[in-house]
Amino acid sequence: MNIPEVGNHFMIILDRIGPLDDMKVQIEMNESAFSDRMSDMMALKKKISGALRHVLNLAVEVELVEHGSLPRSEGKSKKVIDNRKI
Repeated sequence: MNIPEVGNHFMIILDRIGPLDDMKVQIEMNESAFSDRMSDMMALKKKISGALRHVLNLAVEVELVEHGSLPRSEGKSKKVIDNRKI
């Protein structure tokens, strides 16, 4: 949330690939941060991924999504989807 190009909405998706857990974070961008230049979007993904790695000490896949594309709900929204089988 300290990155100006990032909106307030995100979703964490946990999966298991073979014996390893995998975490992807879908992050809504601010409308003003969108660029049609792929290099700008890749630089933003790298910036966000680096910030998350610094805080979490984990490599995280970052997926940038359009503003308004993540689900909204009244009250508390679900931010984590755990697809791992126990």
